[in-house]
Amino acid sequence: MTTAAGSWLRRTPGTDRNRFASWTGTAPLDASSREQIRHRLCRAGNRKANHVIHIAAACQISLDTPGRAYHRRKLAAGKTPMKP
Repeated sequence: MTTAAGSWLRRTPGTDRNRFASWTGTAPLDASSREQIRHRLCRAGNRKANHVIHIAAACQISLDTPGRAYHRRKLAAGKTPMKP
């Protein structure tokens, strides 16, 4: 674990994944209207934690890791790639 990731990870509020997603701003919010069901990410939350998660995901995709294999499986299943 890198120093930056380790320093903020020690300050996370509990170990529940839903609480962690809410704390980092990665929890989906309902943005639906009538027939169209959509979700968006919360703009609130700990932006530094969100940035560390983004960098970790980008590193996982760029290197030959299980994260890259997962990403490729999702792309093959029809998911869209993340926008730059």
